[in-house]
Amino acid sequence: MKKIVLLLLTLTLLSFIGCDSDKLDIGVKDGVAFFDCPQSKPQIVLSGESETVIEDEAFFDALISAIDGKAAVEDMCNCEALYNIRIDKYNIGLHTHGISITYPMGHNIKGLNVFTVDCTDEEMDALFEILTPMTTSTQS
Repeated sequence: MKKIVLLLLTLTLLSFIGCDSDKLDIGVKDGVAFFDCPQSKPQIVLSGESETVIEDEAFFDALISAIDGKAAVEDMCNCEALYNIRIDKYNIGLHTHGISITYPMGHNIKGLNVFTVDCTDEEMDALFEILTPMTTSTQS
């Protein structure tokens, strides 16, 4: 009986560990931005006057490649984001020059973590190319 209870407790613990690895994680480690994504694509929402779910896999892939592995800058620019994206607890602002990421600091800590990554014109254009038709169709 003890072995069965121990086995069930072990399986329960392992299932919780497995669930954590399936969460989206965006942040900075040693000055470099990382974008660890779960096996299943999270819901991506284009925020604005109305909210639009972004279904396009190419957008998610382009967003990951535009952020992951880039040098993170802690200074925020004074310009306004052209597009605002929400993925889980992360707010992502797409600017002409790069991407800003904002997310809560942690449990019971009031405040936000904020960083930016500079991107090439080609990287930003690839993201804008996917989003522009979505915003023009919702305005019509």
